[in-house]
Amino acid sequence: MHITSLTAGGLRSVIRLAVFWLCARLLFGLAWAQTPPVVVVERGDNTCATAQNLGGLPAVASFTSDLAAGDIDFYRFTGTPGDQFEVQLNTTAEPFLYIRNLAWFDGACNLVQGTGPVYYGAPIIRVTVPADGIVVLAVTGDPDPAYNGTHENSGTYDLTGLTVPIRPNAISGRIVDAQTGAGLPGTQTPFASVILEQCFWYGCYGQESTATDEQGGFRFDGIYAGEFRVRVATQALTYIQPIYFPADGAAVTVLSGQNVDLGVIPLEPFVGVASISGLVVDAVTNKALPGNLEPYTYVKLMIKNYWGGYDYVADTYPDENGHYAFFHADSGLFYPGDYQVSAHARQYQTVSNWVDVPGVMAGEVRVAQPVRITSNPVRFYDVAPCSDLSDSQRTCSFSFTMVNGTAEAMHGAMWTLVTGYDTGGFELETTFQVCREGVVLPAATKKKGGRKTAECHFSVPPNVPLGATYCIKTRFGTRPGDPYHTVQGVADLFCMQMVPERGIILPARQSVEIERARNARGWPRGHR
Repeated sequence: MHITSLTAGGLRSVIRLAVFWLCARLLFGLAWAQTPPVVVVERGDNTCATAQNLGGLPAVASFTSDLAAGDIDFYRFTGTPGDQFEVQLNTTAEPFLYIRNLAWFDGACNLVQGTGPVYYGAPIIRVTVPADGIVVLAVTGDPDPAYNGTHENSGTYDLTGLTVPIRPNAISGRIVDAQTGAGLPGTQTPFASVILEQCFWYGCYGQESTATDEQGGFRFDGIYAGEFRVRVATQALTYIQPIYFPADGAAVTVLSGQNVDLGVIPLEPFVGVASISGLVVDAVTNKALPGNLEPYTYVKLMIKNYWGGYDYVADTYPDENGHYAFFHADSGLFYPGDYQVSAHARQYQTVSNWVDVPGVMAGEVRVAQPVRITSNPVRFYDVAPCSDLSDSQRTCSFSFTMVNGTAEAMHGAMWTLVTGYDTGGFELETTFQVCREGVVLPAATKKKGGRKTAECHFSVPPNVPLGATYCIKTRFGTRPGDPYHTVQGVADLFCMQMVPERGIILPARQSVEIERARNARGWPRGHR
């Protein structure tokens, strides 16, 4: 016998290999011991009534067999009534059963549920052991809608999920105020609610929701094993939301038969912007532009949204000193963020009529830069509305004066439009032109601007319904070119409303309110 001696280094190598082999046997041996064995069963070519008996549930093994064309395999199990199993029909060995159809019947052979043919993936059904404790599983192919073996598929298959019953679980927790620790109820302010989401590798999706109780507690019963998280919501502007728990985007693993208490989930109270305020002034004269007198200025507040556009928040009138203010309690939508304030006044330009108010923080009292707006080059004065209409007088004649405020004479055209609201047609509003004429406006002098007076009229039919409103707006545009595209002046002259037996001229402030209501929610200028 020839014996080769071992060096110290070689001996250490042998010992390491032996230890590695022993650990591997222990590790994989445990894993193999925990894996349910697989039992190969004979093809169950039979009927439901004569199903092959495979014993009790939970089964000690998964089952594998094969299916021939024109056959259907029935297997009978007994179990504890109420126990649930999620049974899956796979194909893992050649020849594969490519089209699979799985169903289960009760002890009287009544069909309870069938998956129908599945061409891709594995059919899954959830089986609840009925009161008689008997479950019959059927494996077939396609087509076989009556489960009598009328198909042309064949191949091997595996039945899994019979070894571990699915037992209902519960997830509970409590929603509280992070500062006071008080529970947040779902039946009164802040109306806390919780949505249970089940998580998969491709995302988390809502399964069910509930309101919290008076102490902020919640509980979801009857759920099954899986990965879950909860989403908490409250009444707007009460708490920062939405809140996900776990907050790091992970999910809570719920095992079969396990009740999981998520514990206390604290919500931070919402702290909005305290206020945004500022001034509106004439860009040339620096004169304050009030909202309760000419030029009847109003201010619109917008917040920047996720896509870079702006959403309407609120609007208001400046006081007699041109000062405006938006307060959290009044607007109700004062989230921290980037804002924009725009000003609109009669006979003032709507180009560059805004200021940006960036980075407004929670609880902040922000004073914005003044909004400076520029007067139109051509303005309209001495507006003489028509007198009130009557049954005998249905024509509205009115006049106004155009004034050139520049040092250059203007050659162009004036045109006047009437917009009617609720006039009885199929449209809620209609617009028509009532006069148009070529105009030459002299250059302004040191004492006054170049002037030109115009007269217009339109008729109101007798069948116009009560409450119909007409608003008159005029414009002036210059030549050369198309005056419609080179507007130098625009003015809302007046509004008229039809009341019993006559039409009345509305006060200027009320006319402004009508235009404000139409324009308040538009997109701000200067942003695409």
